[in-house]
Amino acid sequence: MLIGAAAWWPSHGFPWFTKISKDYYPMDDPKSIPADFFSTIIAQTVVEQCDGVDGVQDGIISSPEKCNPDFQVLLCDKPGANSSACLTPLQLETLAKIYADYYVGTDFVQPGLELSSETGWTTGLFTGVPIAFGLDYMRYAVFEDLNWPLESYNDSVFEYVKNLPIMPELDADQFDMSPYRDQGGKIVMYHGISDPLIITGGSSYFYEQVRDATGASHAIADWFRLFLIPGMGHCLGTCPGVDAPWHINGGGQNGFIGSNAYSVPGFEDPKHDALLALMDWVEHGKAVDQLIATTWHDMYNPRSGVWKQRPICPYPGKAIYDGVGDVNEAQSWNCE
Repeated sequence: MLIGAAAWWPSHGFPWFTKISKDYYPMDDPKSIPADFFSTIIAQTVVEQCDGVDGVQDGIISSPEKCNPDFQVLLCDKPGANSSACLTPLQLETLAKIYADYYVGTDFVQPGLELSSETGWTTGLFTGVPIAFGLDYMRYAVFEDLNWPLESYNDSVFEYVKNLPIMPELDADQFDMSPYRDQGGKIVMYHGISDPLIITGGSSYFYEQVRDATGASHAIADWFRLFLIPGMGHCLGTCPGVDAPWHINGGGQNGFIGSNAYSVPGFEDPKHDALLALMDWVEHGKAVDQLIATTWHDMYNPRSGVWKQRPICPYPGKAIYDGVGDVNEAQSWNCE
């Protein structure tokens, strides 16, 4: 199976979407953050404090888990703060909730949004109205009340949604996948680290749960590998200014390249194409030790010429720059 940015946990995802909308809306509330701040002062602060953590200052955040940015630098109360581009204490609290893992008691509900995903937040989560994956689901599918107010969300709603009879049919949380593995099944899973919609941490959590459920007698890397793609948004592409290598022939990626596109244009081989790599693994036993992601000078136009390529490594591995070669060339990086 080739799996990208899977929304595998609806019983937890729908409540999280609703909660995060309640945390942010209404937009005239003092707690709400001006939407244009996400891709400007907030994203810039993350890049300034987190880009170099991976060893290379290139605008691509590869190790967000190693960074703990200090957003107090954006506080309006700081001496010399730009009053038109700063955050109040209430807005900083809202920002912290967006990044925070969500727990109900000791029950883990959902990881928070990843550092480096900020520039995409206004495309789905914070468009000016609560996201439909949250509020509309509650209104139409859970409570059957078209006037159910966002303000009614609390932790008990999560408990209610989680225990709905339909949820076992929707959640892909049967983590013991050993029957699939024992039949020779293989999985290549991938997710953009900068995904602003389906949270990247959900894929690493899923992988770890499967590992823990099946790994006593078989190493998970023998049949299941997860690839986190730095800078990639939801399923494909990167935000302007990030320009990270992203194309691995994942689902839907060639839809933006053109109707005649095949594989990774110019690189139709298992080293660059996740589907061909998976086929090679299943049919010839050649494990997927890395995938080389590609981007072009014009991100969706291969005829514009290759701009950057970089290896994407099986989780929890990382691509490490050798300190010598061209950072835009794959051979200058090694999986470690």
